[in-house]
Amino acid sequence: ALPLLEAANDPPALARLLTSLGRLHRIHGDAERALPYYQHTIALAAADQDAIRQAEDALSIALNALGRDGEALVHAERALAIAGQIRPALVPSQRLRVAEAALRNGEIDRALALFQPEQVSERAQARRLMGRATAFRMQGDLEAAGVEANRALELIAATPALDWSMKAMALYERSSVHEAAGRLADATADAVQAVAIISAVRGSLVISDDFRAAFSDGYRAFFDRAVDLLSRAQRHDEAFQIAESGRARALRELRAARAIDTAEAPAPARSPSVAIITPVDSPVLAYWVTSSASYAWVLDRNRIARSVRLPIGRRDLAALVARAQSAPGAGTPTVTRGQAAAVFDHDPRPALRELHARVFAPVVETV
Repeated sequence: ALPLLEAANDPPALARLLTSLGRLHRIHGDAERALPYYQHTIALAAADQDAIRQAEDALSIALNALGRDGEALVHAERALAIAGQIRPALVPSQRLRVAEAALRNGEIDRALALFQPEQVSERAQARRLMGRATAFRMQGDLEAAGVEANRALELIAATPALDWSMKAMALYERSSVHEAAGRLADATADAVQAVAIISAVRGSLVISDDFRAAFSDGYRAFFDRAVDLLSRAQRHDEAFQIAESGRARALRELRAARAIDTAEAPAPARSPSVAIITPVDSPVLAYWVTSSASYAWVLDRNRIARSVRLPIGRRDLAALVARAQSAPGAGTPTVTRGQAAAVFDHDPRPALRELHARVFAPVVETV
């Protein structure tokens, strides 16, 4: 359809299609590829202010997903300004989007002022309560944060029309409040329940804009939280099972993304979170990598023999792996069991030695 509309010289129809294509990429987790579609829409739809408003709003969500929170706030404010000029009925929902963007940008007082109790849908009311809970937690007012998180969950429970993502989001926030207050058992229970809700969703997760705006990592942040809290509680078997279910979900989403664009989808081996090494007649070494740390489990004879938390998060690990792979002479050395530590310790490539020291050495002696 895109070549046909480009040839037909129909800017309004083309703008609508570009917005739809951008959203398709965004809801399947590829926010970077969504950006040029929205930017092109804004350039095409000069006379269609509502199309521009939608594209500005979508740009804000995509930029939030990429962690570009300051830019996201600018586009949310533009969408709100246009709504005030052409569609006043949309002002409350656009103001809520600005409040959420301001909160992600660290403007807590401004966000609280924007989280107004307006006549909006139950979904928007739940988002407002969750936003207020987050803001109060960030300010250190944990009592107020807990009240708002509980109110959000009560509203969601009383509104069957609200989907799974709303309850998962509210449980995540209440878990964060419990953790900040030192109630780790309650924090863990909420985190595990949120993961159970996500895991129960059949098929691919079509993540809503609200979900994407709140969690730039999508559903992965929920598994990260549960793994971290379970590990801190020494519940290593459960932490590993959560990690395994997260890996299964990641592979399912990867297959869905490949159905959208097979030619440019990432290879399955680069799935984001769990890697399992299974040499013949050896224990199994499994990893789960979060934004702030990595967790390793050594499995021997169907039981967890050891669990280790490594202080290297997703971004640093990815950068280290990229450096090791791009180093001259990078490749996989041929070694026998028991020789790996010596080989990596004396490897002339600093990045590979660092990768071994930070990721494998702390656990390799038990494998």
